[in-house]
Amino acid sequence: MSNKKVIATHSGKFHTDDLFAVSTLQILLGEENTEVVRTRDPEIIEKAEYVVDVGGAHEPEKEIFDHHQKEGAGTHEDGIPYAAFGLVWKKYGVELAGGKREAVYIEKRLVEPIDAGDNGFGLYTLDHLQVAPYTIQSLLSAFRPDADEKKTHDEVFLELLPMVRKILKREIEVAKTFVQAEDEITQTYEMSEDKKIIIFPKEMKYGREFVGGVLCQYPEPTYAVLYRSDSDVWQTLAIKKDTGTFENRKRLPEEWGGNKTKEELKDLTDIDGIVFVHRAGFMAVSETKEAAVALAQKALSL
Repeated sequence: MSNKKVIATHSGKFHTDDLFAVSTLQILLGEENTEVVRTRDPEIIEKAEYVVDVGGAHEPEKEIFDHHQKEGAGTHEDGIPYAAFGLVWKKYGVELAGGKREAVYIEKRLVEPIDAGDNGFGLYTLDHLQVAPYTIQSLLSAFRPDADEKKTHDEVFLELLPMVRKILKREIEVAKTFVQAEDEITQTYEMSEDKKIIIFPKEMKYGREFVGGVLCQYPEPTYAVLYRSDSDVWQTLAIKKDTGTFENRKRLPEEWGGNKTKEELKDLTDIDGIVFVHRAGFMAVSETKEAAVALAQKALSL
């Protein structure tokens, strides 16, 4: 007799929501300890230890996580309606992520966008270009079998679960790194006498994505200087206005950017050791820390 816990979800066309809800429980319980059943049979659902995205109720104490009932299943704090993934994460996210801050990071980054999409809750509007982002929903829905394929939705669902678990496990590791990075970057910011240009020590291991993401939460930082260990160079980073835009508070001067030689950059900046300035003005590379700091100071003064 099998001791595996049965996770029941709906049959038919699969969605990102139910894939992630099931995967979350598999990580929690151990994949080898679970059996996934896709069904709409009430008798089978009743016997399952865990029920997601089907069942017509949200009863977390009974391990039932559905949001299709008329009244829904509530909303995240910002008003985005819960879907099954969010309901499972609400109960087990802190345990799986290793802490409240880590769980919230994943909720904002991964859970809420999936819940919103499953509920038809719009998160953005397209501009005149009418080009939409390619989302995790886009990726997973591309695997749905069409009418000419021999595979069923049930077969493809089971095939996708390992990939979805891998994504979620990786996001948990990223969340843990971000929380640690946030603490260290914030400490450097708080200890910095100059709040406009934040200079990080060579030992600081976090890249510009983490640094920029944390520093844009504070009003003063315009540039950051940090070491890039993979290529033994120093970066001057322009800080974004906020996490939701590519626009910088003050981009590096446009005339510095592009494929210019070191000699051309020295003539333009009066600084020796500048290797490259991105044409979009968000980042520059220098041979030394002193050059990277001088470039930030120069850009700030213009």
